[in-house]
Amino acid sequence: MRKLLLLLFVVSFIGCSAPKTPDFKKIKNARVTNVDGKVYTVTADAVYNNPNSIGGNLVGMEMDVTIDDVLITHLSQTKSAVIQPETDFEVPITFDADITKIIGENKGFLRGVLDKLLKEEVDVNYKGHLEVQFLNKRFKIPVDYTEAVSVGANFD
Repeated sequence: MRKLLLLLFVVSFIGCSAPKTPDFKKIKNARVTNVDGKVYTVTADAVYNNPNSIGGNLVGMEMDVTIDDVLITHLSQTKSAVIQPETDFEVPITFDADITKIIGENKGFLRGVLDKLLKEEVDVNYKGHLEVQFLNKRFKIPVDYTEAVSVGANFD
């Protein structure tokens, strides 16, 4: 009986592996959801994959957002959320962008306005990390993702 218990313990120990680091996949649904004068509200969803057979928790997020190489904001999120096992999960991102800051720092104001109107989209870069925890192990998942976003308002 003792040997059987020892054998079961060894087999279950070998079968259990340490949690793996989740993967960043993409940013999706990036869009302008509100325009208030010169301030555009942008929302998006960061998509990650949890390859583990166990669930975990979102611990926090630190991310810089730049638009056309101009730092717009630093996002810091500390709210917790449950991550389901073996599935993709999304983390919502919302920030405000002052269009005059983007235009003014890139070029002359008038030329910047014309470029934006002709281009109709801007390059948004998200750079930072998401922090998650599985059992007693924490992981920082790096993010460095650039996407073209339409500057036309898309209200839901």
